[in-house]
Amino acid sequence: MTERIGYDSIKRVAAAHTGSPARSAQTSVDMQPKQATPTKTMPKMPQPAVSVGTLVSPSRIIIIKGTPEKDEAMQSLVRVLCAANPELKPAEITERVRAREQGISTTLDTGLSIPHCRLEGINNFLVAMAIIPEGMEDKASPGLKIRVMFLFLSPSNPQFFQKHLQLLSSLSALFQPAFIDTLAACSTPEQAAAEITARK
Repeated sequence: MTERIGYDSIKRVAAAHTGSPARSAQTSVDMQPKQATPTKTMPKMPQPAVSVGTLVSPSRIIIIKGTPEKDEAMQSLVRVLCAANPELKPAEITERVRAREQGISTTLDTGLSIPHCRLEGINNFLVAMAIIPEGMEDKASPGLKIRVMFLFLSPSNPQFFQKHLQLLSSLSALFQPAFIDTLAACSTPEQAAAEITARK
């Protein structure tokens, strides 16, 4: 129950701040500066992890034979995204993703590469994934072979940034070496999508 503020309550507050008993309600009010009422901050509730399985469909998965260049594989995924979203411009998306890749490498030591960028004009994730069973070299990480590349675009809205980080976390947790081995053994996009969905 909320306490009703009266003279007795004011006296108690004044005494607490001065360290001595209050002599009268009026004196306490006159002598003590008004104290701002503390604002209670509600604790932040943990956000649910982004489920990779809800984002991936067979039409967004390609299996690349041989050992392509990293940029070549990335461009293939951009084409997949743009075919499903005609409003996107392949040249613009490619340029943005390349610019992001020139910063910190998005290739993990598990064999997963996560090229990505934030984009105006979209309101949810757009994703495409490539499986490269034989692996491909990453010049930025010598000796490390990429066997799965997961390209995603996310809204540039600052309110969406937490989900952006959650997806990165979900991807790194899901695509561990044993699971990448499982995906590399898949012969069709449908099989790969089913494996991912089963682990969402």
